[in-house]
Amino acid sequence: MNPAQIHAWWRRFYPVMKVPKKLLYKGAPELLQRIEFGEYDTDPLFVQAKLEEVLLQSKVDLINAERMGQEAKDEKIYWETKSHKKRMRIMLEKHHENEFKLLRSLRDSLIKGFEMTDERVDQIMETCDGDARFLFYFCFYEKRGQILTEEEYDKIPRLIRSQPKHMLRKKQIKYQETWNKIADQLHEKLR
Repeated sequence: MNPAQIHAWWRRFYPVMKVPKKLLYKGAPELLQRIEFGEYDTDPLFVQAKLEEVLLQSKVDLINAERMGQEAKDEKIYWETKSHKKRMRIMLEKHHENEFKLLRSLRDSLIKGFEMTDERVDQIMETCDGDARFLFYFCFYEKRGQILTEEEYDKIPRLIRSQPKHMLRKKQIKYQETWNKIADQLHEKLR
């Protein structure tokens, strides 16, 4: 097991990738390309923790269905719960840490890229109702002295496709069907 795997034992999914510098277009802002690639999307660990809840519940149900004494069942459930809770705790801690770093990095990149004041970028980030791409174009239009409307934003073509999200690691592919059900439920809630 290589050192990177030792420190990421709790990950069932591949992490968000960064677009290699050599693949960036020269005629477009680097920040915009990174945003469109998905580097500044919401950290996925919070949503992925939902899989842990479902897996824990299914394991508890399997243990309860086994033929053994109640004390043995309770002990088995305790150890299963302990490992799942530890994984979920780490995932949620990393999620909050990653979200903070992501927003700080986006803020600093916007300040540097558009030569705006810290206060103005903070104000825009607090009041802007959209994703990171909308925030980029909002700052871009403001720098030019214009106001970005939803209709104008919808007409702006994407430069690059976003990277795939929530890809299970090879060893975790056995949970793909369960993950698909969870993802469908989450999409239904968002509608």
